[in-house]
Amino acid sequence: MEQQSAQARWEQLTQRPLLALAVVFAVAYAVPIVDTSAGHVLTQACTVVEWVVWGAFAADYVARLALARRRKEFVRGHWLD
Repeated sequence: MEQQSAQARWEQLTQRPLLALAVVFAVAYAVPIVDTSAGHVLTQACTVVEWVVWGAFAADYVARLALARRRKEFVRGHWLD
């Protein structure tokens, strides 16, 4: 039986939390659009949430890149990530 690579274990471990963050991002993005009367504080809070989620996704990409055995192939195959 072959053991999973560190990258595969990382992806399996972070799949659901990243999905949850994607939903949080979608809500934070939609609130100021749907609720045009949203106050400045709510709009700013949504912007902060969006940037934090972007940061989490960037950190995930960097972690997966660091764990990849063939980094050039990883970048070519996951450029959209």
